[in-house]
Amino acid sequence: MEIVEQARTLTDFMEYNLSLQSTNSRKMDICSWQPPPEGMVKINFDGATFAETNSVEAGAIARLSDGSCIRWRQQHLSFKAAPNHAELLAAAIVVRFGIDMGWNHVIVERDCLSVISKLSSEEPDSSVLGNLLQDIRNHTKTFIFCKFNHVPRDANIAAHKIARGAFSDLDGEDMSV
Repeated sequence: MEIVEQARTLTDFMEYNLSLQSTNSRKMDICSWQPPPEGMVKINFDGATFAETNSVEAGAIARLSDGSCIRWRQQHLSFKAAPNHAELLAAAIVVRFGIDMGWNHVIVERDCLSVISKLSSEEPDSSVLGNLLQDIRNHTKTFIFCKFNHVPRDANIAAHKIARGAFSDLDGEDMSV
């Protein structure tokens, strides 16, 4: 049953992404998603928790100013985490993703205001997740430019689908894979 469910998710994911791509180009046609300025990479991300499998999934999609998808990433973590912990883990994965790809100018977007606010702030965080948050902030110093933006849910659909997709520890260059 689980394989059938994963296949349906993958099929839905691929159909959704094919509907976003122009037949003549790899431009994304998302009315509320806004492309980054020229020379920047925009990374949208999402984190998801799955109680039934005690796991966390992180998904990210990186696009250029013309809207084309240059890379996407999905990562599975096999442990139970609270939603706010999962979101920060996803943020850490995304920042590492940008560093590993060698991007210097990034805009990172998520539809969770509390996560984006914490990532954007320079205030110390004394919560249980404070060390993870500080680690993410320290890693962003690797970039020449890094900005965190809050976006509405419909501007983060692709990352949401990737995080909840049927993939496991995959990354790719094209959403139509």
